[in-house]
Amino acid sequence: MSPRNVAVITGATQRLGTALARRLAQSGVSLALVDGDAGALARLERELASNRIVVSTHVADPADPGAAADVATAALAVHGRVDQLYAAARADADRAFADLPAGEFDRVMAVVARTPIALVRALLPSLVAGGAGRVVVF
Repeated sequence: MSPRNVAVITGATQRLGTALARRLAQSGVSLALVDGDAGALARLERELASNRIVVSTHVADPADPGAAADVATAALAVHGRVDQLYAAARADADRAFADLPAGEFDRVMAVVARTPIALVRALLPSLVAGGAGRVVVF
C-alpha cells in the first residue's frame, strides 16, 4: 500500500481553506492545517478526524514569512512528508487598494505573496522528493 498523501493548507479556517480541507479529507489525504485562529483550528481538526486521516494543526500568523520554516518543520515532523501545498490564506483590506497605508499594504503582500513563497521554499525538498508535488496559491 502506498503512503497517504499529505497536504498543507494555509488559511485553513477561512471559507476556501475549510472547503478544501473537507474535500481532501474525504479523499483520504492527511492534512497539516495552518491558521492564526487556534480555536477554529481545533474545531476543524475534530470535524475532520472522522475521515480516518492524520490531521495536525499549526497556529501561525499568515503575515509572518518567518513562520514558514517553523510550520514546514512541524508539519514534516508529524507527517514525514508533504506532497501538496495550498496557500489559501487571505488578507482582507478594509479600504480601496489606492488608499492602503504602507503598513497595511505590507501586511497584505506578506499574506498573499511573501509567506506563501517562504512556505514553498521551506517545503520544496519534500514536494520534489515525492516526484509529483503540487503547489496552489489562491
